[in-house]
Amino acid sequence: MHYLPPKAQHLIDGPSPTLSQSSPFQTDFIEDGWDQRVISHHVLENSGSDELNDLETTDPCYAQLLYRCLKEAPDHTMALRDLYDWVKAHSQKAKDPKNRGWQNSVRHNLSMNAAFERVPLSQTQGVKKGSLWRL
Repeated sequence: MHYLPPKAQHLIDGPSPTLSQSSPFQTDFIEDGWDQRVISHHVLENSGSDELNDLETTDPCYAQLLYRCLKEAPDHTMALRDLYDWVKAHSQKAKDPKNRGWQNSVRHNLSMNAAFERVPLSQTQGVKKGSLWRL
């Protein structure tokens, strides 16, 4: 027999919490039809936050960038260093001084996405370390 803990009544009974009418934040939110809070246009227009400005960017995700890069490459194959250079030239992600982990994100996407294949360099190519990536 399985033990089922009692339901937490304080989490399921009663109305959802809302801001009081006297709250200074009341004007920054509007109610939608589902009793969920939505940030009003006033907050978006008056915010200087880079995070909110990022909502308007059309920079594709890393996997899409890497796919496009390798699709354009000869034999659909490139060295990691060349992939970095391409992402720097074609994306805002690498140009953002606050984003220091973009190279790690590139490597992560290459290794975790089945669309990309690692090709070890042969000793005859004169390079002992590294690999190529291809579609």
